[in-house]
Amino acid sequence: VSSAASDVYKRQIKIEDNVLISAGVFITDLDHVTADKTKPVLEQGICTKPVQIGEGTFIGKDCMILSGVKIGKHCVIGANTVVTKDIPDYATAVGSPARVIKTAQER
Repeated sequence: VSSAASDVYKRQIKIEDNVLISAGVFITDLDHVTADKTKPVLEQGICTKPVQIGEGTFIGKDCMILSGVKIGKHCVIGANTVVTKDIPDYATAVGSPARVIKTAQER
């Protein structure tokens, strides 16, 4: 992780070997509890969901990796992407929310 990479809130975050994380990336395993519709979100607390980033993956500049996400091995996550769901091995994903635009067969 470069010193320019911004915020990594690390409780249940696993970053495997040879992962390149660009500047301004935000990774969190925290989320707000929102189950009780009669209470404000502020009063419901937070929960953690593990995050995993597979070996050899490249995370582009200013991405957000949200709680509960697994990014497979040897992936490319394009700049400014917001990852809200799992990304399979050898995939290229971009956008907000992230969507897979290429797989290993297409690279």
